[in-house]
Amino acid sequence: MKPEKALIKAAQRGDKDAAAALYRAHVGQIYRYVLRRVNDAMIAEDITADVFVRALESLPQYEQKGLPFLGWLYHIASGKVIDYYRWADRRKKNAPLDETLPSDTEAPESAAAHRLQMEQTLQAMQILTEEQQRVVTLRFLEGHSIRETAQLMNKNENAIKGLQFRALQTLSERLSRGEQDV
Repeated sequence: MKPEKALIKAAQRGDKDAAAALYRAHVGQIYRYVLRRVNDAMIAEDITADVFVRALESLPQYEQKGLPFLGWLYHIASGKVIDYYRWADRRKKNAPLDETLPSDTEAPESAAAHRLQMEQTLQAMQILTEEQQRVVTLRFLEGHSIRETAQLMNKNENAIKGLQFRALQTLSERLSRGEQDV
């Protein structure tokens, strides 16, 4: 397989096989990133598709200036997740009750408690800055190291440590206040 830089250049020239190779190389990571941010597989699939449509549309203008291609995709994904939550907030007023059943493998009480905890965490994350949300997701949900996160976000490691510290401090304060504030 060609190195990523060569695939990017070929895809920018219109090589569909190169674009498909880039998609295959990164779709799993982008999907997992989005899924952890929205906690819904179908929505994550839709957003992931939107990320790659946007990436393909913007690929001719893409220039690698220290930010890895995957970091650029994470940046697009982050923006799409923000767009989704803005859209969801507008629809929330008229949304029907969730009629999905919990998994057969988990007791209904346990499933409800887990879903509530995840919703509270995701809601609390919305008060973080976009960069703090990306750091938390990349570090704790995706499992990237400080160094990898710094590379993906085109920042130095100390900046990532600072963002992570402030994000976790804010989340801790918000979640410790309990359900009434979240």
